[in-house]
Amino acid sequence: MRRYRILAAASLLILPALLRGLWYYRGFYQPAEPIRLPSFTQIEPPQPPLTPEAGTTESAGQAEELSGKVIVIDRAHSNQFQLPELDTLTQALLTRGATLQEVNAGDEFESNSFGSSEALFAFSSRSLQSRLKYASAYVVVAPQSTFSEAEIQHVARFVSRGGRLLVVLDPTRGGGGIDIFGFVLSGSAQDVSSVNLLLEPHDLAFSNDYLYNVLQNEGNFRNVFLSPGEPADLTGNLSQVVFYAARSVATRQGSAVLVGDDATFSSSTDRGGGLAAVAASPDGRVLAVGDLTFLTPPYDRVADNSQFIQNLAAFLLGGDREQDLTDLPYLFTRPVQVLTSAAFPVQAETLRALQSLQASLTSRGLPMSITSEPSEGHDLLVTALYKPSDETDPYLASLGLTLPDDQADGMLEVPGFGALDPQGIGLLAAVQDPERTTLVMLAEDEESLTQLAENVGQGFLSECVLQGLYGLCKLGEGAGFQLEESLDFNFDFGLEEPAIELPPTIPVPLTATPPPAPLP
Repeated sequence: MRRYRILAAASLLILPALLRGLWYYRGFYQPAEPIRLPSFTQIEPPQPPLTPEAGTTESAGQAEELSGKVIVIDRAHSNQFQLPELDTLTQALLTRGATLQEVNAGDEFESNSFGSSEALFAFSSRSLQSRLKYASAYVVVAPQSTFSEAEIQHVARFVSRGGRLLVVLDPTRGGGGIDIFGFVLSGSAQDVSSVNLLLEPHDLAFSNDYLYNVLQNEGNFRNVFLSPGEPADLTGNLSQVVFYAARSVATRQGSAVLVGDDATFSSSTDRGGGLAAVAASPDGRVLAVGDLTFLTPPYDRVADNSQFIQNLAAFLLGGDREQDLTDLPYLFTRPVQVLTSAAFPVQAETLRALQSLQASLTSRGLPMSITSEPSEGHDLLVTALYKPSDETDPYLASLGLTLPDDQADGMLEVPGFGALDPQGIGLLAAVQDPERTTLVMLAEDEESLTQLAENVGQGFLSECVLQGLYGLCKLGEGAGFQLEESLDFNFDFGLEEPAIELPPTIPVPLTATPPPAPLP
């Protein structure tokens, strides 16, 4: 009996497992055939055309020729970019011997480096006007705040004298702003309205749009192919450039540098045909570029983008900016020697002026020394009086001046200003030669000459009229306005004073005053 119970219990344990195995049994295991995988080494996915980095050999060969030029990058207008994003461009500039600086409102002087290019940027509180005095090119990228009227005038004057201006926008860096609920606004044109005021004097204007092409593009309808236009120095060695979300640029008399095909449309009008993403001003000194992304890796290696970046670097360094007295104290480019003379000896009265000159030149990175004999490789500062002198006359010969002692009326004759009375006036004149820049300071006496040198050193030129390479500065009182005849304030016009007739007097008879009436 007990044995049957054991068998029954064993059956209850074994039978369910046996039934489950029979129910799910599908036969003996047979391994499946291996899955056939494609040969990944033979797959060639579609890729944009890539080009090796261009221009390195040429740039290295030109470094010595172009060294010393300063490129100023704007960071004072809420610019929507990071400095490492410009590494490909800044590296091309550094290879060619350029010096890079940024203007950033309110920064105190310090040194810093950024990006893989390890470019040394000097950060200081100098204004844009001060930096443009010695810069060769000015770069503005994706600004959000508006340029002031004074800044626009400074930049326009900088360009008119041969400086280069590069403006780069990007519709993805438009900076739509934030509404009262904290949401990001789209479709704003802060960057466009900001730079168009800056570009207006140069016949260039950005549109608040982006270019697109749905028929032929580089993987996305906003990644458009562009063909080279004019001028040749900007389009050299280019066959095709790719921009990524680019704004269009319009110009009436300028040049379209990079242009889309007939199927490349503007998002604002949905029309196309000859739309430019890069355009140059009529004088070729200002360049407007509608995309920033093509400057950044890996997009800088697509198609001929690398070559176009090299062309941009050559454009920024290709200008030959004219300098005049408004660039003081940055008129000099070499170490400066001060030529001592009997009119300006080294003594207690002139030390303050010499210290001011030395401080201003040192801030530019130019050492100053005092000498009686100028040497090669130095710029020169000459001080003299309005009198002939064997020490200084050789440096005045090329200025075209006529000194007071050489004229019977004692007048000073200055090119562009004519004849004038030298009393109370100081004269600045510059001579620029390939070997040397010479600045001549003239005054009527030693005290005035010392004051003029001190004003130049401290940058106090507000009372000077500067005209090219000549300038007249007020140092004291002049001869005044002299009238030919003295005026007598006791005027006598020969007229007799008319007699005043009084009305006749009527006699009044005197009568006694009656006594008062008695009281009741």
